[in-house]
Amino acid sequence: MNSILQTFMAIAVIFTVAFGLLAAVYIMRPEWLGLPSELSADSVQQQPTTISLEVPAYKLLVKERDSLKKTLAKTTDTANKYQANYKAAIQDVSDLQQRLSVQDQEYMRKMDSLEKFNWRLFAKIYDKAEPKEVAEILSELDERDAAFILKSMKPKVAAKVLENIAPETAAAIMALSRTQRLQ
Repeated sequence: MNSILQTFMAIAVIFTVAFGLLAAVYIMRPEWLGLPSELSADSVQQQPTTISLEVPAYKLLVKERDSLKKTLAKTTDTANKYQANYKAAIQDVSDLQQRLSVQDQEYMRKMDSLEKFNWRLFAKIYDKAEPKEVAEILSELDERDAAFILKSMKPKVAAKVLENIAPETAAAIMALSRTQRLQ
């Protein structure tokens, strides 16, 4: 046990001597430790200088970051342009759909007008035909169209045609005729 105590004492002495030497160097020769040799009032008030390390990897990272920022800015500009073009295209599509709807309505109106013109023309022809033959023709037509033709005919002739149509068909034609406008 005595040897352990002696070893411990020797280590303590070595540390004490080393610490003393270090303290002496710190006080007497601080430049050996990389410290300024004398402290003055000015050196205390000065801002510490920053040491910039010239690390090649750091320079590469900075260069890559700057390149990525430029790429991001270009991509953002491109995306904004595409978004503006997309919005303009959506507006164009909406405008074209509206114009198409108006044209469809106009087309349907003209087709309706043409169809009614043709039915009126047939009504004039049927006014001069035999009521029995006209009744056979109207029985084959859609009831809506037959009602329109009958309403366009002279009333006396239309009555004679209705006499020659089957009662169920005549009733359906008359029911449609009641709600149908003549234009």
